[in-house]
Amino acid sequence: MDDRKKRFELALTFTLISAVFNAFFGFFSKEGTTVTSIVFLVFIRFAIPLVIIVPFILSMKSLRSFGKMRNTRNQVLRAMAVIITQYSLFFYLTKTSLLNATMLWNTGPVFVPIIASLFYRQKISRITWFSSLVALVGVICVIKPSSGIFDPYSVFGLIAGIGQGYSLVLYGINRVHHDTKENLIYFYGFTSFFALIILIATNGVMGSTIEISPKITDLQAIGLFLAMSLCSIFSQTFKGIAFNYKKPASLSPFFYFSVIIAGGIDWIFYNHPPDFLAVVGTLLVIMGSFIKWSYATKH
Repeated sequence: MDDRKKRFELALTFTLISAVFNAFFGFFSKEGTTVTSIVFLVFIRFAIPLVIIVPFILSMKSLRSFGKMRNTRNQVLRAMAVIITQYSLFFYLTKTSLLNATMLWNTGPVFVPIIASLFYRQKISRITWFSSLVALVGVICVIKPSSGIFDPYSVFGLIAGIGQGYSLVLYGINRVHHDTKENLIYFYGFTSFFALIILIATNGVMGSTIEISPKITDLQAIGLFLAMSLCSIFSQTFKGIAFNYKKPASLSPFFYFSVIIAGGIDWIFYNHPPDFLAVVGTLLVIMGSFIKWSYATKH
């Protein structure tokens, strides 16, 4: 009992830390869409983290594991899901607020039990289904459906959410075959490769896709891209550590914490203060998380 509770508490802690970095990744990404093309931004979003992490694992077994290409199919599938997710998210960020984009992006955990059950035959407890539903209702309240969340562009946010959910399921599977460092190499290695191919292909069709807006200096652009990349690395790292203690389906309600953080960022940096519905939604998100917490600590 005590060991299960301790493992859940550790998993929860790392999940919440990952969610915080996830929210700030969305913030820096939204800023990034205003200074360069989405195609180039997606490439930078993966390439810089790859360059950063490689020196730290050159002498470790992770690089040898990458050379053996074990569990390649699931790693490639996850990379492809994430690429689709990022293109959809970045485009949606140019059409809506950070809060709305983060909400639909974070519907990913809602799809985790569905995907895990239908495609990977994982048994999902009823309490996980229920807590995810309660949290989703809270998220919908936070973004105020009456203000236009269901506009035509929201389909891209929903695609990002589905892709995120599929990625979480695959991450849970991949952690069984690889440690956190190995998964990071696979993740950034494959996604950087796919993003580079798309960048090269679209550069000839769409013209120059790597120009930086003159309204920002090169140093500021580097700082922005670096901040986005570091948030990505830390979010992925802490997510991987959390999944070492609990399965994605069990932790999925707590990823909604990033929506709450995004709401705060929207208020502070974009002058979009939360209203009554946002407060109610936040309480529902906390309630959904508490339901899962209560169940996990008693079983």
